[in-house]
Amino acid sequence: MSYKSNLLMLNNVEYWINIPLEENTIISRVNADDEYGDYEDTDIVVVWETAVQPLTDIQRLIFLTLTILVAFVSVVGNSLVLYVNISRKQRFLFRACLISLAISDLIFVAVTSCIYLSKFSTANSAVWILGPAACSFLPFFQTLAVLVNSILLVCIALDRYMAVVRVIKGSWEPSKLFTITCCIIIWGFSAGVSSPLLSIYDYLKIYIVPLPEPDDENPQLTYYVQYLCGSDKAENGYFFAIIFSFIFAPLLITFLWLNSVLAKEVWKRRIDVASSISEAENTSTSQATPGLRAQDAYVSPEISARRAERRQRQVRMFKVILVLMAVFFVCRLPNWIYTLYKLGNIVQDNFFWVVNYALGIVVMANCMLNPFLYTFLSETIRLTTIFAGIICGVCTPCVKLFKCQTSRKEEIQGNDGEKSHSIE
Repeated sequence: MSYKSNLLMLNNVEYWINIPLEENTIISRVNADDEYGDYEDTDIVVVWETAVQPLTDIQRLIFLTLTILVAFVSVVGNSLVLYVNISRKQRFLFRACLISLAISDLIFVAVTSCIYLSKFSTANSAVWILGPAACSFLPFFQTLAVLVNSILLVCIALDRYMAVVRVIKGSWEPSKLFTITCCIIIWGFSAGVSSPLLSIYDYLKIYIVPLPEPDDENPQLTYYVQYLCGSDKAENGYFFAIIFSFIFAPLLITFLWLNSVLAKEVWKRRIDVASSISEAENTSTSQATPGLRAQDAYVSPEISARRAERRQRQVRMFKVILVLMAVFFVCRLPNWIYTLYKLGNIVQDNFFWVVNYALGIVVMANCMLNPFLYTFLSETIRLTTIFAGIICGVCTPCVKLFKCQTSRKEEIQGNDGEKSHSIE
C-alpha cells in the first residue's frame, strides 16, 4: 500500500490529495462539474462531493414522498388483485394474466422503491449503498418485471380481441395447461433476455472529497469512501437498444393496434344500437299500417331501457380502451426513450437527474394504476362517475353565479352608457 498524490480541479484551481492506493492502480479524476459515470478500465474514482449530489434537499424530499405514496398504493392494490383473482370465477386465461401482471408490478415496485428510497434518503444520492449483490440483481429483476408486464398487457389485449372482435367468446377458452405453459414461457423468456444485466453492472469504489472552504488559502483536503453501481455505456446502450427495437417497440405497436381495432368494433356496435333504438322509437310513434298489428309496432319501455343501457356500456368501454392505450403510451414510452438518450449522451445537469427519477416514478404509477384499470375496472368507473358528479354539482352553482354576475355587470355598464349618452 502506498500513498499517491492526486490532482483535482475546482474553478481552474489545482488541489492535491494523498490517497492510499495499491500499486499500478488506474485512477479516474473527476472535476466538480463533470459527470461521474462511465469509467472504462478504471479501478478507483476520485470525485468532489458535489459530483455525487445531483439533487437538492427539496427535490429529494419531493421524490421520497412520491415514492412512498406510489409504492404503498401499488403494493396494496396489487395484493388485492392477487386475493381477488385467486377466488374470483372468471376465465382461467384472464385470471392468470391478471395474477402474473400483479406479481410483475409488485416486483418492479419493490425493486424500484428500494433503489429510490436508498438514494433519496441521503445527500449523496448518486452513490450505491445496497451492496455488490444488489448492484447485479436489482437491475435484473427491474428489467424482468418490465418485460413481463409489457408482454402480459399485450396478452390481455389479445384475449379481449379474440373474445369480442372475433365473436367467439363462448369458444375462446384456452385450457389450463396451455395458459400455465404460456405464463412459464413469458417469465422464462423475460428472465433470459434480462440475464446479461447480471454481469453488466460493476460495483465501483470511489473516494469522495468534500469541497474546501472558499476563504481557506491552504486547505487540508479529506476524503471518505463510498461505492457506485455503474456499467459501460456502450455495452449497456447496445443491450437496451436491442430490447427496445426487437421487443418493446413491437409490443407497443401490437398493443395499440389490438386496442384500436377493439375500440373501432365497440364504437361500431354502439352506432348499431343507437340506430336500432331510433328505429324502434319511430315505429312505436308512427301510425300502424293496415297489415301491421299494434303489438308489433309497440316497443316496451323495458326493452328501450335495456338497449339504452347497452349503448351506454359500449360508450363507456370505448372510453376505457382509449384510457388504457393512453396510459400504456404515456407511462412507458417516454422512460424508454430517455433511457436510450441517457446511454448515448452525457447526463450531468440537475434537470436530467430530475427527469430520470420523475420518469421512473411515472412507471411505478403505471403499476399503481393497473389494478384499477383491469381487475377493479367496474369499481373504478363507478367511483369516477360519482366523483365527477360531485365535482359537477359543486362547480355548476359557481359557474351560474359567475355568469349572473357577469351579465349583471354588463347590464349596469350598458345602463351607464345610455345615461351618459342622454346627458350629452
